Order: sequence, then structure tokens, then C-alpha cells
Amino acid sequence: VLDSLDVVLAQEVERFNKLLVQVKKTLSMLQMAIKGEVVMSLELDLMYSALLSNQVPAIWTKVSYLSTKPLASWMEDLHLRIAFFRSWIEDGHPNTFWMSGFFFPQGFMTGLLQNFARKYLIPIDTLTYSFKVTKKFQRQEVETPPTDGCYIDGLYMDGARWDAEREYIADSRLG
Repeated sequence: VLDSLDVVLAQEVERFNKLLVQVKKTLSMLQMAIKGEVVMSLELDLMYSALLSNQVPAIWTKVSYLSTKPLASWMEDLHLRIAFFRSWIEDGHPNTFWMSGFFFPQGFMTGLLQNFARKYLIPIDTLTYSFKVTKKFQRQEVETPPTDGCYIDGLYMDGARWDAEREYIADSRLG
């Protein structure tokens, strides 16, 4: 049986590889331009200025996932994303999926529906999503995946918070 999440993984890896190739190629070109071995194009000059300003160069954001992080944090995040997908490749499906680590989370969600539809021979267009917040807030606490669906982590709220004691969305704490 075809696992749709394996297709999602392959697509995500393809996107990350495209980004990494772009980063490596442009850094190499910039290094050669700084040495005077090639002409410093406008694109490389803009990249150099972005790097000096701790910003992700536009030449990378064109092939990157959405992010508003400064360059240093973006690089840390990129390493974490690569580690997540490398672990998935080497160790198999994780017990929890880092939702915000995906380039295209919608593809992941569709893959989940496809797996469920195939398993239970249900038309995919009759399915909907449901969710439940668990009492486990660290991915290391999840020892096994669920029978159906998945556990996800990496979700964030802006202007609100999850009240674990009362189990509902509450106003943000001051500060």
C-alpha cells in the first residue's frame, strides 16, 4: 500500500535540496566575487548586503519556506528542519510531526487524509479533520504514534495561548 506521507517526504526533501543547492551555489559565487575571480553582479551585491545586515538574502527566499526570522535564526531553523527530515528518512515515520517544519504543510495534511481514505476505503472528499490537544507538550513525551492520524507539534498562536489547566484557548499573558 502506497504511503502518502512517503510522497510528502520526497516532495519536502526535493524542496529543501533545491534551497540548499541555491545557498551553496550563491555563497560560492559570492566568495569568488569577493576574491575578484568573477564579476560582482547586482544580485550578489544585494546578497552580500543582506548577509551583513543579518537578513536572509532575497535570492534564497525565492526558493525558501516562509519565514520572517533574521539570518542567524533562519540558519538555526534550517538546520533543525533538515535534522527533522533526515531523522524521518533514517528512522522512519516520527511519533510526532513538526508541522511548522514543512515547506508545504497543506500537502502533509492531504497526505494524512489520503492514508486514512485508503486504509478504510472511504472517499477522501467525505473526510474532514478533527483534533484534540493532548497533555504532552514535548515531542519526546510521545513514545508511539496513534493508530490513525498523527501527533503534531510546532504550532504557535499569536495573541492567544493554550491554557493547559482549563484546556482552552485563553488571552495571552501580559508581556
